[in-house]
Formats: sequence, C-alpha cells, structure tokens
Amino acid sequence: MAPVSKRAKPIRFIDTSAYLSWALGQPTTLKLDKIIAQATLAASTILFAEAERAFLHLARSNLLTHEQALSLREGLIEHARHFIVREPSLELCLNNRFPAMTTPKSADLIHLRTALWFLDNGGLNAFITTDKQQAIAAAEFGLPLL
Repeated sequence: MAPVSKRAKPIRFIDTSAYLSWALGQPTTLKLDKIIAQATLAASTILFAEAERAFLHLARSNLLTHEQALSLREGLIEHARHFIVREPSLELCLNNRFPAMTTPKSADLIHLRTALWFLDNGGLNAFITTDKQQAIAAAEFGLPLL
C-alpha cells in the first residue's frame, strides 16, 4: 500500500472507544465533536465491527431501543465513508511490535499497530482514545496523543 498523502486537514486515528463515546454522546475530557470536525479520520476496519457489536449489545441489554441501535448503525455506515481505513493484514498482525510495558487486548493491539502504520507512512497527527490503558500503550509506542 502506498504512503498516505498529505491532506489539508490533520489525520487523526480514532479507536473504537473514542468512536463509541462520540456516537453515543458520552461526556469525555476530549472535545470529540470539534476534533472530528477538524480532521481527516483514520481507523482500522475493526472499529466498524466493534461499534456495530456494541450497538447490538446495548440494545439487547435494554440500554438502547432497537430503533436507536438501528439509527446508530446507519450513522456508522455513513461515517465509514469519511474514514481512511486499513485492514488488519497478516503483516500488521505479525509485525512483532508491542508496547514496552503494557499488554493490550488483541483488538486494541490491532488499533495501535494500525495507527503505527499510518504514522510510519506519513499520515498521522494524533491518536485518539478514551480508554486509559490504550492511551498508556499508545504513549509507550510514541504515538502522538490528543
């Protein structure tokens, strides 16, 4: 895959925790609406599977109505069109890069390695997460946190 081209807007990698916080309107210390509006967003394709699963889980747990979950899923599909995405290839999954101290969950590691790919290919200005452990692992990798 060719390096990511320079764009007018900064490229910010968003993980599933940040996307769900934004999509569900949860309060965070980050100003996600402003961050998202002012950036080109990058993600791993697993964000979309994880978000869709989260919406279904919330509906099945009666924390969302079925209609709300469907609406969020439709929004997810629309949002996906505006992301630069990278799939978790075998090269990405077996590249032997791990944070120095933390041991992230498998999906979190894929997010981190995908963000590193964007960084290594000249297309990452920030890594956005609302998960404290993920932020620690990202910092260990030297990813620019927002």
